[in-house]
Amino acid sequence: LMRIDFVAAYTTGGTSSRFGSGYAAIGWNKWLRNLVNLPAVLLVGLGIPACLFIPAGLRVISRQLGRRAWLSLAPLSAFALYMAFVAPVTYYRHYLALLPGAALLAAAGLHAGLRAPRPWFLLPFFMWPALLALDLVSDYHRDPRLELRPWYQRHPQARVLVSYYVSPPPQFARHNRLFRPEYAAGEATLLRQADYLILSENWYDTAFANELNGPRVGDFARLVKTTPEYARFYREAVAGRHPRLLPEEAFEVSNFMPELRLHRRWYGTFQLFVGDLRIFRVVD
Repeated sequence: LMRIDFVAAYTTGGTSSRFGSGYAAIGWNKWLRNLVNLPAVLLVGLGIPACLFIPAGLRVISRQLGRRAWLSLAPLSAFALYMAFVAPVTYYRHYLALLPGAALLAAAGLHAGLRAPRPWFLLPFFMWPALLALDLVSDYHRDPRLELRPWYQRHPQARVLVSYYVSPPPQFARHNRLFRPEYAAGEATLLRQADYLILSENWYDTAFANELNGPRVGDFARLVKTTPEYARFYREAVAGRHPRLLPEEAFEVSNFMPELRLHRRWYGTFQLFVGDLRIFRVVD
């Protein structure tokens, strides 16, 4: 039994957690999630131009180095296969070991494709990751929570329910209370005691496609670190369909690089601990 539990821990994960479902809830949807996460991390970690040269880099080292190339890549290949088909927990940070190898492959492909120096091509090629890094870092300087400060100043006496990661200003914390979706169930007695509800994308994204849920999110029972009831509430609230909540303001992350914009479109905000904030007025 101990061996079975050990294998399950490294292949499926647990079935429950203090936040609801565990990593094993995703079931076989895990394979699709993992296969999507791997190229997504490379795309956002290296940028589109570099990723386009990875296949060429593979051809180059295979042709020039042969067996030695594949032996040198064997550890990374084994790790990539593990992350694609076995790993139950696939936060993006778990893929970071693949980035240096992918960068070397992209460099080999780029070098082989340039038979003569082309500065006009190299300049935008190297500027692209610099702009991607700028876009990533700037979101921490334009954190939507900064916009909450004047909002709280305009509502100093408001009774506010907040989700995790909202982080209200300390001077207004005494009027805030941590929100749980149970407060909105039934007659919503506890929800109606508040004037506003503020939700952070870093918390309600458990109800949507993301790095843990993957792209298939139609079955609420297959979502990770949540419950069907929680997921249903968050989707209704974000869509503006909850009868007790009136959408009032939204402070959103803004990106200009195509990799991050594509990620926001399909998987939500890429940056860790920075996400959209949505403010709702509680109504009877």
